[in-house]
Amino acid sequence: MFIQGDSSFSRQYGGLGLGLAMCKDIIAHMQGSLFIVPMPGQGSRFNFIVDLKVEQNALLNLDELVESDQSIDPAHMLVVEDNQINQMVLKGILQTLGHSVLIAENGVKALELLENHAFDLIFMDCQMPVMDGFETTRNIRNGKGYHQYTPIIAVTANAMTGDRERCLDAGMDDYLKKPIKKAIIRQKIYQWLQGQPKKNKTAR
Repeated sequence: MFIQGDSSFSRQYGGLGLGLAMCKDIIAHMQGSLFIVPMPGQGSRFNFIVDLKVEQNALLNLDELVESDQSIDPAHMLVVEDNQINQMVLKGILQTLGHSVLIAENGVKALELLENHAFDLIFMDCQMPVMDGFETTRNIRNGKGYHQYTPIIAVTANAMTGDRERCLDAGMDDYLKKPIKKAIIRQKIYQWLQGQPKKNKTAR
């Protein structure tokens, strides 16, 4: 059983004190153990042990993705995302994979960039101020311009039934749930750019 060392309303640090109890239950369900290492005057450290089994096929698939990514030329990506942390994370992943990236914080800014740059792939958040990802995508698809058929991948925290279909109905080509993972991003880039001729990336 875990209790708060200071349960007064005037305590320096907030929280309901439920986190450790929840962690203990989760770890117990995974047949693991959670234990405390007291550090007087500093706080406490909590360690856990869980036996995780990795499927051999999963390792093989990841190796195949790494090899596949090496055959893709550097591409020019547009990330449409209003959250600055998410912008930095996705931009960092794409740059480590060798691609160049521009950021638009909403759909209006994205459409402006699309008028002056040629992108190979677009990562589109769904919920944004000014113009959301659905309306932005419909504008791109109905514009009959350079990017009418550029692959658009939804990157969204929405994971409810029907969210994927809503993205596809708006004209997006694929769907990723946050939090994003580098291996999945690599896989999607390979999937949508493999074998496609590179477009002229200069402004029109």
